[in-house]
Amino acid sequence: MRLEQEAAAFSGGKQTQFKEGIQEYLKPLVKYVEDNTHSSEQRDEALKSLTLFSLWSQHCAETHGIK
Repeated sequence: MRLEQEAAAFSGGKQTQFKEGIQEYLKPLVKYVEDNTHSSEQRDEALKSLTLFSLWSQHCAETHGIK
């Protein structure tokens, strides 16, 4: 049973690292878009798409695991 617990902890650590990495890269990108484009419906859609990217990426990692 110990081996299964270690595998789960390792997998959980990779999941956490993946989620933190996505957020680390997205924060400056969101800031860059906000700083360099005018407030508009298109900008809002672009920012919403980045949020969707983050959520779908996390869902994919949770469902299929991390390489």
